[in-house]
Amino acid sequence: VLPLADVLTPNQFEVEQLTGIRIGCIQDAQRACRSIHDKGVGLVLITSVVLEGDDDEICLLASRGKASGGGAEGDDVAEQHLIRTPRLPGQFTGTGDVCAALFLAHTDRRGGRDGGGGGPSLAGALERVAGTMNSIVERTARASLAEAGDAGDEEGTRARRVASRELQLIRSRDDIMNPPGGRFRARRVGPSGSA
Repeated sequence: VLPLADVLTPNQFEVEQLTGIRIGCIQDAQRACRSIHDKGVGLVLITSVVLEGDDDEICLLASRGKASGGGAEGDDVAEQHLIRTPRLPGQFTGTGDVCAALFLAHTDRRGGRDGGGGGPSLAGALERVAGTMNSIVERTARASLAEAGDAGDEEGTRARRVASRELQLIRSRDDIMNPPGGRFRARRVGPSGSA
């Protein structure tokens, strides 16, 4: 199926399963992206990356393969950008789906911004995705804490706990429509993981 895909947005666990590459550092994530590009996928976003020794942050790595598909081994990446955001406590339902939808919207050649004549800017798209996702998860975490404070009986508490993990998408509409800017900056990373 991968050779048929133009875009792939796996999380860290999924990309490790797809490629057989365990991700502990940026270079591992870059190798995983190259492996997916080698299978014909032009655009990859690895989400929910927690690097070894960096439990307080969660990263996104976006990678655009060379359009020609040619080049020597390891020379199949046109650009890669990394962004780091604070890792917020809790686990929330639907973050991968929302992240994928935002990434597709912001990298769409017809609607992307910052890309000049060659399509949307990968770094700009990544910054908008990270800003929006962080705002949604922060809002959801705050709502979850508020729900926990209203806990009553055990069964009701369990039901509220499950409901509180649902993303606050309706309340986040403005952040989705007008992504918060300037909160996070994407760094272009070179072949060795250097900025």
